[in-house]
This record gives sequence, structure tokens and C-alpha cells, in this order.
Amino acid sequence: MGFDRGGAAGMLGGIVGIGLGAVIAFVYYKINQTQTVGFVELSGDNYFIRFKPSVIEGVTVDEAKAKYAAELIQHFIQTRVDR
Repeated sequence: MGFDRGGAAGMLGGIVGIGLGAVIAFVYYKINQTQTVGFVELSGDNYFIRFKPSVIEGVTVDEAKAKYAAELIQHFIQTRVDR
């Protein structure tokens, strides 16, 4: 009787497969995260702008940048209303 190498190789392949699946799931999760800025008109209509991380350009959208974008958009809306 000897050591069954096929079983060990199969087990190692399974562990590598699970690890690779976990890495793919983590990357998918990070890419699909969004931050949302919403606006509600006096009429009750809702509008949303969703920010997703930019993988290609390497631009991160954190909470501070989303807040700045919301304030900028609010300024543009208020300027338009005041006309």
C-alpha cells in the first residue's frame, strides 16, 4: 500500500479553485460598489446619480468626493431655480 497521490493533487486543486473563486468574488464586489447621490423635487420626483469606482482611470470616488459632487450639483440646481 502506498500514498494515493491522486487524492492529494485533487485536494490541492480544490483548495486552489476555492482561493481563486474567493479572489474573483472580492474583485467583482469591489468593482460593483456604488455611491449614490439623490435629489427630491418639491413635486416628489426622485433623481439619483450613482458613482462607481473607475478601474481603468484609477480615480477613486470616496465619501468626500461624492459630497463635493452633491454640493456642486445642488449649486447648479439652485442657480437654475433662481433665474
